[in-house]
Amino acid sequence: MRTIKIFEDEKEIYSGACSVNTALLKGRLCDKIDQYEGTVRFSVQLSNGKNESTGEWNKPTYAECAAFKDVAKTILDNYKPKDEIWLVCKYYSKKREDKYYKGFYVREIIGGKKPDTSKKQETQKQEATLDDVYLPF
Repeated sequence: MRTIKIFEDEKEIYSGACSVNTALLKGRLCDKIDQYEGTVRFSVQLSNGKNESTGEWNKPTYAECAAFKDVAKTILDNYKPKDEIWLVCKYYSKKREDKYYKGFYVREIIGGKKPDTSKKQETQKQEATLDDVYLPF
């Protein structure tokens, strides 16, 4: 295994070991996020850059992803379609009844949109204020 480090604005945002079939994806969530009993399935749009001769954007690539348990909950609670997301994933390929299924299992969210905690903090402030008003003494 090798250790990989990712920096953004000269600040380390991720350091971890990458095993076989590990992929780092940086893209945007597509329009549909499906939820099935603790599992979330979604697509990530990955940029293929600009064509140097024409200056036009190349067609994007789409990665089919699945997240489980806590990672799935984080995605549902903090991300919406079109948000940027950085993922550490494990590639999988399965064959069932002469059909191949390929995609990525999300291991970790390492960047992208920062979760919005302002609403949670605002709610906590309001609850504290209400508690202060209704104290029995």
